[in-house]
Amino acid sequence: RSFQHVTRSVHHSLAMYKACGDNKATSLLLLSPFLFSSTYLRGISSFQIQQSMEETPSSPRRTSRFFANRKKSPVRSTSSSEAVPTTPQRLIRKAETPQKRNKRSKGQSTTDNKAARTESFDALYHNETRIHTLILGTHPSVASHASNRYYGLPTNAFWWIAGDCLGFRRDVGLKKNGEPYQFVDHLVHGTDRILPYEKQVETLLKHGFALWDVVASCNRKGSLDADIKDERPNDIVGFCEANPSIKRIVLSNGRSGSTFFLKHFREWCKSGELVHGANDESRNLFEKYMGSTADGLENDGRIECVCALPVSPAAARYTYEEKRDHWRKYCYNPGLEDYQRRTNEL
Repeated sequence: RSFQHVTRSVHHSLAMYKACGDNKATSLLLLSPFLFSSTYLRGISSFQIQQSMEETPSSPRRTSRFFANRKKSPVRSTSSSEAVPTTPQRLIRKAETPQKRNKRSKGQSTTDNKAARTESFDALYHNETRIHTLILGTHPSVASHASNRYYGLPTNAFWWIAGDCLGFRRDVGLKKNGEPYQFVDHLVHGTDRILPYEKQVETLLKHGFALWDVVASCNRKGSLDADIKDERPNDIVGFCEANPSIKRIVLSNGRSGSTFFLKHFREWCKSGELVHGANDESRNLFEKYMGSTADGLENDGRIECVCALPVSPAAARYTYEEKRDHWRKYCYNPGLEDYQRRTNEL
């Protein structure tokens, strides 16, 4: 009896398919499990099926009582003159919200945009002061290019640290909403010591420090060192040869900037003309390629390479005080000692 019941159900399903036409095919496939139910089969008259099958193509198509009693599909046609097949609800693609559509569009445009080719600034140094320390960034950030200033981002620690060590203050230290930055309470000097950018640069250079970048030009999206592509280095070797008074190179962006230095000046590092700094960061990165200042080589004309704690706000695991104390110990204190010694010699 079960076999006969299934056979009759299959015949009824095929008959309904022919009766309703192609535009009901998808609905029939979805509803086929119900067609095997005797409850629904009782509602289908064999007379109605036979009558539907005998319709001619020119006759107006009728809808069986089975479909007339079903709820209409939530899918609507955009044109009243064109019938749209009923689509299974689980296959309907959800309409994108404006937020999702905008997000997707932004993502595509970001992908399609090519990274801009940018150039570094010229080296800054004082013509009347012998250079003892060359401070190297990696490459100017978007904010630096926009302001045409070294370390132009307000939250970059470089000029704040330089001011604490050289006797000035970079700025008031307020966010756009008027609230102070977290590190403001730890600054050494008050607002009466604020200097404009040009005076800050002059103070730094007069004390024998010089500024430049490792990367002369590159393709990059954004400001992260990790996104730098197709870079070309500055002539750091030539600059040091032209200024033999340089005793140390301080890489201001930590391991990432030091990695670019090592990548483009590996042979120079292996030449024996450079020694790594005494801090752990310098030792871990450069020990394989350079001698050590601990070997008593710092006074024989070799240049010390210091991988300093990064001044970038991206290095948020270090507090402002940690960064300042590190730079004071490995950059500004020895630099100022060299400056004072040479001033006394004159």
